[in-house]
Amino acid sequence: MTPKEWLALFAFYAAYLFFGASVFYHNEHALETDRRADELAERIEMNELLTKYLAPHDREIQGELLVRLSEYCDKKVTNYTLDEYVEPYTWNFYHSFYFAFIVCSTIGYGNISPNNTFGRIFMIFYALIGLPVNGFFFAYLGDLYGKTYIRLYRRYKAYKLSANSHYVPRKFNFIGQIVLYLIPGIVIFIFVPACIFKYFEKWPYDVAVYYAFVTLTTIGFGDYTTTFEKSQEWEFGLAFTFYQVFIILWFFAGVGYVFMVLGFIAKGLAHKKVQRLEKLLAVNVKETQQRVWNGVTKDISYLRKILNEV
Repeated sequence: MTPKEWLALFAFYAAYLFFGASVFYHNEHALETDRRADELAERIEMNELLTKYLAPHDREIQGELLVRLSEYCDKKVTNYTLDEYVEPYTWNFYHSFYFAFIVCSTIGYGNISPNNTFGRIFMIFYALIGLPVNGFFFAYLGDLYGKTYIRLYRRYKAYKLSANSHYVPRKFNFIGQIVLYLIPGIVIFIFVPACIFKYFEKWPYDVAVYYAFVTLTTIGFGDYTTTFEKSQEWEFGLAFTFYQVFIILWFFAGVGYVFMVLGFIAKGLAHKKVQRLEKLLAVNVKETQQRVWNGVTKDISYLRKILNEV
């Protein structure tokens, strides 16, 4: 695939993700709006009921009990007019794009999903096209990473040879080569981003590393996900917008790197198999030649014996 063809594929893939995000957004955002209105009405009703019968003469105790009850039920029953901030929509356009990507990439966290028949049916047909496009895109991206990595390594060797004519490059076995390819990616795409996740998500560092690995390998358990905490937008402001953009770029770059490593492993294993087949073929050819020569020798000896008798 030429660079122009890859750029065309990238443009199609990006347009396809935006198309899916638009459909999911318009469908799910409307459903969430209705659901939020129902939840607000229920919250007001519960708040009025509780404030009427729950320590009505002591506002301080009443407020504390309402907060504790909200935390216990994981559903607010406090007065909504006293909230510090308005909770953001789960199905905003960013999360709709996020969902379209995790469908196509097979990460599939499971923390958000379609909520009506249309959304589920559309997701099925959307994935049927998105999955192969995603596979082609990241397979070529991984190949591009691999070629770039090899080119840089060759330049490094050329530089060392120009600086020292006696320089002898180290030769690594198959396992050593895989480790050599893995180390930069683990640092750049797992350990460094984990620091950012730790800051914005308030996770322990080991959880952030775990999340990065589970995501980039497309395991996607869904026990931890980014950008879904309700207070993040209010707490971090503009920095949170840059964080959201970083997440998408990290997805693309990191998954591409994983494809590169898998491609190297596949090529390495294939090379080993070819070497074994070549060795086996050489042994068989040699044995066949030996058998033929032994047979010819026996035939010559037999002919000599007949001629001597004659």
